[in-house]
Parts: sequence; structure tokens; C-alpha cells
Amino acid sequence: MAVFNDKILDKEDIKLYNIKGFLYLALSDYLEQNELKDSISATNVVSKVIVYMNEHYAESITLSSAADTLGYSANYLSHCIKKLYGLNFCQTLAHIRVERARYLLAETTKSITEICYECGFGSERSFMRHFKEIINFSPAEYRKKYFTGKTELPKTIYWD
Repeated sequence: MAVFNDKILDKEDIKLYNIKGFLYLALSDYLEQNELKDSISATNVVSKVIVYMNEHYAESITLSSAADTLGYSANYLSHCIKKLYGLNFCQTLAHIRVERARYLLAETTKSITEICYECGFGSERSFMRHFKEIINFSPAEYRKKYFTGKTELPKTIYWD
């Protein structure tokens, strides 16, 4: 406040619009710094959620259960994911599950049904719908096009 008094208020020839301009600049700088902090914070939160999803994608996880486990509110978690990826929690989880399914379809001889449940989908219908929506191929079409015949699996797959 002393700087403000020294620079602005002690000068008699300063006009009101100069004071307003100074205040707008100061507020603009403040908001930019806070938005940057919010963005970094959201990125850190989402990184934790993505790691959690990758470790538990085969389980029946929900936004509430993930939020409770990670120590955030469900609304905040949802907001951060949407802000960073433009997807909601369920869509993000579906992408992670589909990425795992893609790998299994291309690299293993497991049946589509086995892959469906191993990747955490509750039903084959749900699996088929999400897979086709995200990849633009059915799981069978994808396997036919990309199957390599390998059987080794990675320990985890991280999705960005």
C-alpha cells in the first residue's frame, strides 16, 4: 500500500483515469498469476486421478470412490478433469479401458469377452459401444486389422 500511496496518491496532477488504469493492470496481473496456479494445481490433481485410474481400471470405480481415495471432493475432481481433457470422469475412464483393450486385442489371443471384463467393462454391450465410439472400429474389426500375435503384456499403461 505504501508503494501505491507514493506513486499515485501523493501526486496532485494524477487524474482519476490514471488511477483506474493502474488498478486494472494490478488486478489483471493478479488474476493471471492465480489462473496459472489453478492450472498447475488442476494438472497435478488430474495426474493423480489418471494414475489411480490406470491402477484400478479393471475395478468398478466411480467419481465418488476416486475422490474419496484421493482426498478431493467429487465436484472438484470432475471440474479438473473436464478443464484439462474436455471429458468427464466416466469418459476418461472409458478411454483408459479402451486403450488397454486395444493393446490386448492386438497383442494377445484372449477372447473379446475376456478382454471386455478384464478391462473393467460391466457388459459386452457397453464395451462394444465405447470401443466403437472411441476407436471407430468394433473390437473384432480392430483385432483383424492390428493383431500381431504377441502374448507379453505391459505392467501398466498410462494415458495422457
